[in-house]
Amino acid sequence: MKKIRRKVNKPLLYFVFFVFASVTVGYAALSTTLSITGKGTLSKNSWDIHFENLVIVDNGASVVTTAPTIDSTKTKVSFNITLSKPGDAYEFTVDAVNKGTIDAMLSGFSATSLTTDQQKYLTYTVTYSDGATISTKDYLKKGTSETIRVRVRFKDDLTATDLPSSAETLNLTATFVYVQADSTAKERAKPSILCIRDNTATSEDLMLGDKLYCDVNGDGTYNESTEIFYYLKDLDSDSTSAVLIYNNVTSSDYVAYSKTNTLNGPTIASKYLPTISEWPNVSLTKAIRDIKSPNSDFIIKGFNYSGYAARLPSLSEVESCANESNCPITGVIWLETPKTQSNALYLFAPALGYNQIRDDDVTSLTASVIPVIEVPKSRISY
Repeated sequence: MKKIRRKVNKPLLYFVFFVFASVTVGYAALSTTLSITGKGTLSKNSWDIHFENLVIVDNGASVVTTAPTIDSTKTKVSFNITLSKPGDAYEFTVDAVNKGTIDAMLSGFSATSLTTDQQKYLTYTVTYSDGATISTKDYLKKGTSETIRVRVRFKDDLTATDLPSSAETLNLTATFVYVQADSTAKERAKPSILCIRDNTATSEDLMLGDKLYCDVNGDGTYNESTEIFYYLKDLDSDSTSAVLIYNNVTSSDYVAYSKTNTLNGPTIASKYLPTISEWPNVSLTKAIRDIKSPNSDFIIKGFNYSGYAARLPSLSEVESCANESNCPITGVIWLETPKTQSNALYLFAPALGYNQIRDDDVTSLTASVIPVIEVPKSRISY
């Protein structure tokens, strides 16, 4: 019986082994190897977002300050100021620059919020230079920059009860967080409209004498009686901004240019300009400016219009008006422009002749004050 069992099992074992071997050989014979070979090249990229080009715009005469500086990493701006009395202000601009090769967007922005009591006597704003609001998701594309405007001001339109009872130290901050732009990035907000051009204009472009209504007091209306301005020309240093002259005098009578001579600039005439409190919806590009003679051989350095929303017109801004029938200026008005280092000064005097530009001894004359404002064209509807 044992021998019979061994004879039966042999073929079974052999068959099983053979089938297994056959399957293995068949699989190998039909195999195919697939491979993908490629070459990828990563372009050179850089991430470089930083601050640069810091400019002090307004430094009130009584402001004791440690000037703002950009640190060595170019990612932080520090400043220290003391506002001594109502009306004092401090303002500077700084560029946020994307010099890298990657588009960026603002993923986070925050600025110090003032308490209810602090808001009674202080304003602190951080905006784009044209006044537009800064928001998250704002684009900062490669190779571009945005100018940031920082302003701190001790209000002057307040009562005694609004004043702080003691000296107060405030830590004012603003934080910008930029990340690589994605599909949610957006173009930043446009500034609010400040001026509307009168419908009598005949050209798509701004032309000398074009009438505009400007909401300088910020009440949301364009008063056709008290807020009339006329276009003179583009700002000398910035063709994206317009110089507009007011249609009325802001001095009650003829006033002097300065107390003694031109060396210190229009120290008396400037006091008749509208203040920031009166025209809060407009500001000067630079409250501190060098006033130059036509040939730049005499310069009144760093004349301070701090606290004022407007300034005196310059010679170059009214020259285009001379001998033009559509010149909007009447009367005899002060210009800020000196002729030489003596007391000779330019003034615009249509009342003394046909749109004359005169130069006279400043100590022997008085004239009216008519202010000009500086308005980004992005804030003009025309």
